[in-house]
Amino acid sequence: MSILIVDDSADNRLLIRAILEENGFNAIICASGAAEAYGILGLNGGPQPLETPELILMDIMMPKISGIEAVRRIRAYERFRRLPIIMVTARQRGQSLSEAFDAGATDYITKPVDEFELIARVSAALTLKCEMDARLERESELTRLKDELLAKNEHLANLLEIMKKDLSAARELQRSLLPPVSPSLPGFEAAWHYEPCTSIGGDLLNIFRFDKRFAGTYVLDVSGHGISAALLSVALSHILTNWGREGNILLNSSGEVRPPAELISLLNRQFTTSAANFEGNPQYFTILYGLLDFQRRTFRWVRAGHPPLIRVSRQGELTSFQDGDVPVGLDNNARFREEGLHLETGDRLFLYSDGITETKHSISKELYGELRLQQLIIDLRDLPIHDVTKRIIAEIATWRGTNTPQDDLTLLIIEANDN
Repeated sequence: MSILIVDDSADNRLLIRAILEENGFNAIICASGAAEAYGILGLNGGPQPLETPELILMDIMMPKISGIEAVRRIRAYERFRRLPIIMVTARQRGQSLSEAFDAGATDYITKPVDEFELIARVSAALTLKCEMDARLERESELTRLKDELLAKNEHLANLLEIMKKDLSAARELQRSLLPPVSPSLPGFEAAWHYEPCTSIGGDLLNIFRFDKRFAGTYVLDVSGHGISAALLSVALSHILTNWGREGNILLNSSGEVRPPAELISLLNRQFTTSAANFEGNPQYFTILYGLLDFQRRTFRWVRAGHPPLIRVSRQGELTSFQDGDVPVGLDNNARFREEGLHLETGDRLFLYSDGITETKHSISKELYGELRLQQLIIDLRDLPIHDVTKRIIAEIATWRGTNTPQDDLTLLIIEANDN
């Protein structure tokens, strides 16, 4: 830390230097006048000094260039705006001192120089400069961090916009995989509701005709939420609706529709083999897959870890088919049992995801549950199935209140009509 003494008197320079060095200030530079000081500071057009003084002790009264004029010129340079300049004057008051402060002086000491006053003024000035430098450094760092944060925020905003567009495209893709509002099913009618808890969901449903005799239908629920679950549900949808193309698994080698148990077993073997190579937590999914026979008016299905199938008759008699097997993707050797039933005119089948029965009450946090759903289905027996769908979803929304949905809501109703 160097100090520059500017004084035309050699005796004053020696005295001030001696006092400073006796008090631990060793890097002392002396100049006999303003012109020499300009050279030391690099103000004469020469090379910049390797080290800029931390403080200047400037005599006011000097020949040719006064201390006041020297201060004014030094202050004209940005790099010296914060440099402490203490005036050394024989006058405590007067026009010269006032002009010195106007020019940019920060303090003064009087002649003859008092050791205690000199050290006190120099120490205070250097301490203040250190504090100011530290504050400015912090402000500069904060400015830099602010600029970095703004740049990162702008980058994140751009990424968010891209993500929104991607999610919107994914949402449209997922919705394009859903069946028509009123699928064409000879002797049957269907209604459904699909509501992901976020932009895209891990649930999916479909009902589609193979030919004049059969229609396939499923409701599936991929473990987890978000993009990974949605991507898997989309992939599964392509597999489960690929019946008219080469390489599909819905038809056997003879071109016949695979029975549900055979199809889910094949899908489970393929899926667990792929999941074995998956790093991290492998996903699995639950599914209720069924085959609707228009001619025999039967429904055969497999329930793999999924909520049970519900049938309600025209008279309001309800049956919940509780038998089922493990989700797809957990056990390569799992066996899947197939069940079947004959459908009378007016019979209704309900396929749904656990997002309905596991919706929590807005206050008590109690789950809606299967029993409430079953009673509601009975209570709504006389309404058309499209109205039933709306009423069930409205009931779930009322039960949830203003709470954010925690899971996807998926519901499919199939009704047997007169041929």
